[in-house]
Amino acid sequence: MTKNSLKLWAASTLLIIFIGGSVLLLSRLIHRWTPHPPKPLSTQSPGARPSRTGAERGARPELITSQNPQVAIVVDDLGESEQDVQWLLDINVSLTFAILPQRPFSLSINQKLHSLGREIILHLPLEPKDKDVSLGKGMLLLSMPREELLSRLRENLDSVPHLTGVNNHMGSEFTANEEGMRLVLGELKERGLFFLDNRTTVETVGLKVARELGVRAEERSVFLDNEEDPEYISSQLDKLVRMAREKGSAIGVCHPTSTTIRVLREKLPEFRTQGVDFVPVSTLVR
Repeated sequence: MTKNSLKLWAASTLLIIFIGGSVLLLSRLIHRWTPHPPKPLSTQSPGARPSRTGAERGARPELITSQNPQVAIVVDDLGESEQDVQWLLDINVSLTFAILPQRPFSLSINQKLHSLGREIILHLPLEPKDKDVSLGKGMLLLSMPREELLSRLRENLDSVPHLTGVNNHMGSEFTANEEGMRLVLGELKERGLFFLDNRTTVETVGLKVARELGVRAEERSVFLDNEEDPEYISSQLDKLVRMAREKGSAIGVCHPTSTTIRVLREKLPEFRTQGVDFVPVSTLVR
């Protein structure tokens, strides 16, 4: 190979090396500047665990259910005083308020409770066995003609708006009469209201007829204040909570006396700290 040929070969080789290196460098730069999607999880190293949020690490929310005992407390006989209701609201526990129809403060109490989102039911006056008891306004009597009874029932229901249900005021005579209860419960069914039987007599057919008609209904578990004595009321509250812990839920019924309100104010917050859930009675009616 001549000297000139050797020089030409060397120059060609250097040119090829330079061009190849330039192409390689340019391709790497183009790759670096071009955006690429993130690697799928399947390309992660074996055993690697993707990070998760706190919610993902915990239990699935849709599977969480409360295991706390549930207690509903219904306060009857409202409508005669606005102050009673305010004292009950000050307890700051979920209660159900049963308002008598056609009383001096029935409508104003109803409007206030509704504005606060509290549960309201009608405390429906029904005929008692004791004929010496003052019947009061709106009382339904078995001796009434059918149309008169239905007319008075509808008047009572219309006089207390925003209802979710009805419970009976007295009614030891009426709730034991199947024909009368069918009339009342038939109207409740048309309005989509539930019935809470206060069980003022062991002979009541309220729950039985409600089940037959397909009306949501339940019975109270404990009367809290048959005696206006703080120790008695306190013991009845203990009994109510004990029943809820044993059975999962229980319904108590009481009245807005000063003694009852004082005991509720003292004991309900204490029970709540012990894990008892106080709920509207509609939560427990089926």
